[in-house]
Amino acid sequence: MLSFSWLSHSEAERDTRDELGIGRIRDAFADLLFPGTTTIQTRIKYFLFVPWMYRALEKKHVSSTNIESKARQYEVQIIEALLKENDPESVIGRYSKADLQRFPSNIYWVGLGTWNSRHFSGSQNE
Repeated sequence: MLSFSWLSHSEAERDTRDELGIGRIRDAFADLLFPGTTTIQTRIKYFLFVPWMYRALEKKHVSSTNIESKARQYEVQIIEALLKENDPESVIGRYSKADLQRFPSNIYWVGLGTWNSRHFSGSQNE
């Protein structure tokens, strides 16, 4: 009988260790079964909010040099608006707000491309 177990003593070890090379296999299955998603994408609503945000910025003719700062402002407004709703626990950035290190647009960027909701093929910074 074959058994398999995984021991991890700390968060840092679990994040960096993959002695058996299973991470690549896990990732391949994840991409097949759940394309464009990751474990940090916990709310489907952001697959709508992020494209709406960029569409609104595009309609306002925001220049490429200003898009990053304007998108950040827009996302902070989205956070504030969502916090007024009935489910504040589901809001990314509910504690950090404007000081958030990784905004929803960054978390959902690749998934939006995979699902063809984003037609720009470059990175978010581009």
